[in-house]
Amino acid sequence: MDRSNRDDLLDMVGDRDRPRVVLLRDLDPDGEPDQSVPDPYGGGPEGFATVYAQVEAACAGLVARLPELMADR
Repeated sequence: MDRSNRDDLLDMVGDRDRPRVVLLRDLDPDGEPDQSVPDPYGGGPEGFATVYAQVEAACAGLVARLPELMADR
């Protein structure tokens, strides 16, 4: 999901769910906020390795935050 997708979702959800709509990389505790996962095509194997590492770090953050994100559901 990129910023445009996120913004479209934010337009669709109610105030209660807005804090739960985030970019994947926002869940990486060591990452920079408001960053999309880049398109690895054209970056060769190194580009794919970079994206894989970014997604893996963000998914670890997602798992850690799931109880908070699912609260009151």
